[in-house]
Amino acid sequence: MIETNVFSRGSPLEQKLNYDKGDYEALRSYVNCDWNKEFATADLDVEASWNLLKDKIDSGVKCCIPLTTRFQNTKWKRPLNDEIREQINF
Repeated sequence: MIETNVFSRGSPLEQKLNYDKGDYEALRSYVNCDWNKEFATADLDVEASWNLLKDKIDSGVKCCIPLTTRFQNTKWKRPLNDEIREQINF
């Protein structure tokens, strides 16, 4: 009889932006606007201007850069006990 112990570290799937597959022409078009007018609506408040710029870029990235699912490095921690490992010795 073979007995194993399997250990998992966290979730094996993680979503990240796949910058290699991004549509940068569409992103450029998305953020191409009259920034003077855009910033004028923020009443020259630095915080509001920064949030306006950041939100525009973030929403453009969500539209133009796809997500990818990557597997995390899921190494097994000694799936076989020492006795069985000795019996398998090559």
